[in-house]
Amino acid sequence: MREYAVGLGTSADAILKEDVSKDTIGNAYFCKLNFLEPNDWHNIVIVTSDYHIPRTRYIFEKVLGSGYTIEFASVGSKLSPEEFAAKINKENKTTEFLKKWFDSISPGDTKAIKELMYAKHPGYTENPEVTKEQLLKMLGRS
Repeated sequence: MREYAVGLGTSADAILKEDVSKDTIGNAYFCKLNFLEPNDWHNIVIVTSDYHIPRTRYIFEKVLGSGYTIEFASVGSKLSPEEFAAKINKENKTTEFLKKWFDSISPGDTKAIKELMYAKHPGYTENPEVTKEQLLKMLGRS
């Protein structure tokens, strides 16, 4: 996405890259903690793949909360219609699962997001409530 933005004329110095996360949840969480809050930024643009926009929107709006204005810009994928449909299907399944995880969390509740990540998420804790294998099975990817 960085290369895409630079290719469109954005100065490379104007782009911040979050590289701590292991997934979109972590991406939203670490962006909030490491960039948005310290700089008091509340208007942001998220650039991601066209098929990834709905899940990204859901996660960023849940993690950041109502104190942020978020614009989403998609980059067109070069997938066949069949590949695109498969990606959309995968994204939809993942989003439905995440909605169950996030259901009880109020938008913008950083403490609750952190607790979820470091208690339940297999990418951020050694002893998650749900293992990576169980998570993949729930999402139909095992």
